[in-house]
Amino acid sequence: MKTINVATLVLLVLAPAARAQVAECINQAVSAHLSAPGDRTRLMHGLTVATPNRTGVSDCTGSGAVTLLPGDDPFSRYFFPPELVMAHQQEIALTDRQRVAIQDSMKEAQSKFVDMQFKMTALVETLQQLLRPAAVDEAKVLDQVDRVLSLERDIKRAQVTLMIRIKNQLTESQQATLTKLR
Repeated sequence: MKTINVATLVLLVLAPAARAQVAECINQAVSAHLSAPGDRTRLMHGLTVATPNRTGVSDCTGSGAVTLLPGDDPFSRYFFPPELVMAHQQEIALTDRQRVAIQDSMKEAQSKFVDMQFKMTALVETLQQLLRPAAVDEAKVLDQVDRVLSLERDIKRAQVTLMIRIKNQLTESQQATLTKLR
């Protein structure tokens, strides 16, 4: 199965044979991704939601569950997921100051992701409604796709912000140790 992210998946909306299925995959992916415990801080690692074929999309991941694959993100090797840092606190000699700063950053990001979840769900629902008729209004669909992509950009920015804040809390030695522990 080839992994594509939501932004790429949204672009497939323009393929007529796959419109309804793409909209459903987007909705499933966004809902599952932003509501899965512990996954909010790993959004940067991409979404596996569908496989493209000649006609558009062959399937979603079934139950709407999202598979996060660290290898799919070209930047993942530069960042340290909070779960990795927290799981190895003693090994990297994480200080109380570092721990508090990382927890504060995670709380701030998580609150943003909850807000974005509701916005994305509403945007995707509107996109689905626009795609239901036999003939769709191209301008309206493209406008809605732009809204979805804009929110996707905001989500990615929030993800990168969190990952940068975590990395900046860690010393070079801690980063080297975490790199070996991956």
